[in-house]
Amino acid sequence: MSQERQGASSDPDKPYDAGEPADVKKAQQGARRKQSLLDEVTVQLMSTKNGRAWIAQRLADAGVFHTPFSVDPHQTAFNCGRHSAGLQLLAEVTRVAPALYIKLLEEQAK
Repeated sequence: MSQERQGASSDPDKPYDAGEPADVKKAQQGARRKQSLLDEVTVQLMSTKNGRAWIAQRLADAGVFHTPFSVDPHQTAFNCGRHSAGLQLLAEVTRVAPALYIKLLEEQAK
């Protein structure tokens, strides 16, 4: 590897190069930081009763606990999109705050 190329990693105008280990490492660190911030927000939401109620309503609105299918294929497609977004939220919540999700379920059962 040339001296020019090795020093190029610190150049902010240089495009991302997936073949360059320094670029890959920097991108991975950035992705981990971003995910950590998103996880923090999820935990903060799930840490309050109002936050858990908000999450529960989003899950219900997405139809997570119901089948998305309808006699109308267009409605089914729409429902499947909402369902998918809801499942992503559910996966995030259960990954980051599983004990608080159980608390959410207990609160919703009351």
